[in-house]
Amino acid sequence: MQQNPPDDVVSADTAQLEAWAFGRQATEADAERAEEAMLELGRRAAAAAAADAAGTDSTDPRTGDESEKRTRITRITIALVACIVLAAIVAVALLVSAPRAVRALTVFDREPTTFETLLGGQLQGIGQRVDAGPSILVETGMATIVAYRSSSRANGPLDLVCVAVIEPHGVGDWSCVSYDDFAVTGLDATLYGLLGLYAIDWSPQGELIARTPGAFDVGPSGGSGPRGDYRDALVVDQSEIDREVGRVLGALDVTLGAGPVVVVPLASLEGGPADDPGVVAAWSAIATDPQTGVIVCLGIVDLPALGAREGAVRSSECVVDERMSSDGLRFEASYGTRTWVWLWNDELGLRGSTTDR
Repeated sequence: MQQNPPDDVVSADTAQLEAWAFGRQATEADAERAEEAMLELGRRAAAAAAADAAGTDSTDPRTGDESEKRTRITRITIALVACIVLAAIVAVALLVSAPRAVRALTVFDREPTTFETLLGGQLQGIGQRVDAGPSILVETGMATIVAYRSSSRANGPLDLVCVAVIEPHGVGDWSCVSYDDFAVTGLDATLYGLLGLYAIDWSPQGELIARTPGAFDVGPSGGSGPRGDYRDALVVDQSEIDREVGRVLGALDVTLGAGPVVVVPLASLEGGPADDPGVVAAWSAIATDPQTGVIVCLGIVDLPALGAREGAVRSSECVVDERMSSDGLRFEASYGTRTWVWLWNDELGLRGSTTDR
C-alpha cells in the first residue's frame, strides 16, 4: 500500500515540487524527496487532466441523451488512460534518475577531518571540484590516497566518484568515473605519482585493493619513503603542509637546509588519536654550533593548521650529515601501548614499523 505523501510535499507549490524533483540530489534524503515530488507532480497532472475532461461537456447526464453520455464517458476514459501513461513515465524517470545506494560511498557519511580538509584544499588548488569528502582510503607514509565526490557541472548532481594520490610534493594524479558506472563496477585505476605507480581497485561494496610503488613498505604501521641518497627525499616541490612545517621550524629559529617534507600525519597512524595535530617530518638544517655543520633530522612537529595551540617540535632526532651518509638515522615515537620506529638510510630509504610495548 502506497503511503500518503508528506504534508510539506502536498502543500508545496508546483515550482517548489519541480525544484525538488529535478534539482541536485546530494544525499539519499534528497533522492527520496525528489521521488515524492515527482509522484506529487504526477498526481496533480492526473487530477488536472481528469478535471479538464469532465469540464468540457456541459450536458447533464440525467437528460437521457445516450449519445452525450457516451461522449462524456469516452473523454473521461481518455483522460484516465493519459493519467496511467503519465504515471508510467514518472516511474521510469525515477528508476533512471534516482541514485542507487552504494555501500562503498558511506565513507562520505562523516565530515572530513582537519587533515582531510587540508588535502581537499590541495585538490581544489589544482582545479578539482571537491563536493563531498575527501576521505582517506590508504595512507602509505609518503603518500595518501583519497576518495572524493564531484559534479561534472556547477550546481549539478554528484555524478562523479574520484580517487587521487597526494605525495609530499603535492597532488600526483587522479581518476574519476561516473556514479552509475561506480555503482555497477566500482573504480579501477592506475595513478601516476612522482614516487611511482599506484593501482587502485575499489568495489561498490567497499572492498579496496591498493598496490603502491615497490620502493615502499606500505601499511598502517607508519609508512616509508624512497631509496637512495637521503638528499633526494628532501629536494621536492613542497606541498602546503610541508610549507606549514617550514614556517613552524623557521619561527623556532631553525636554519633550514633542504626540506622539510612530511613523512606521515600522526592522526593516520594505527592507534593514533584522530585529532592529533602532529606530523612526522624530515629536514636538514645548519647546526647551532657552526663547527658541526649540516644536520639531518626526523621529528614530530605540531601544526596550528591541524589544530595545535601553537607550533612546536614535540620531539626529534638529528645526526650530522657525515653520519647520516654512513649510518643513517633512527627515530622513535610512542602512543599508549604502541611504539613506532622510523629507520632512514641510503640503502633502505625511509622505513616505518610499529610494535606493542
